[in-house]
Amino acid sequence: MTLDIVAVGVLLSLVVGLGTLGTVLLVRGWVERLRGEQERAIAELRERLSKLEAETAYLRDLLEERGSRLKLLGDRLEELRSELEEARERLRALEDLALARLEEKPKKRESGETSGQDLERDLLDLKILALYRQGYSIREIAKMVGLSKSTVHRRLKKLLGK
Repeated sequence: MTLDIVAVGVLLSLVVGLGTLGTVLLVRGWVERLRGEQERAIAELRERLSKLEAETAYLRDLLEERGSRLKLLGDRLEELRSELEEARERLRALEDLALARLEEKPKKRESGETSGQDLERDLLDLKILALYRQGYSIREIAKMVGLSKSTVHRRLKKLLGK
């Protein structure tokens, strides 16, 4: 109820003959009713505000969580890119070594020294070098290729020019 309605009600009660006491009681009832409506409206607004605050907090937490997940995914993607580049570099080194070995072979072929065993040895050398570049120890490589540690060490020394 608005104040205009209260004023009209007061005038009407005086005209009808409720008298001053009746009018005061009528106005008092309206005021009490207005206060009750106001209190309910305030309580309802507080409840809505509380719900909105909770929803806002939830959405903020959700965004922060997703943001941190995206950061982790971005970091992992960078790690994978770095690993991929390292693998490409190792592959280029192996290709360079293979090309160098192939360039050496025609000279030997002219003299008739190249055989299937040379090719097997070259492939084994490439495997040894690849395993070494992947970080395996000489002992692990020897076990994988079925050679002694000293043979693997000697071949790596020759391949790496040390």
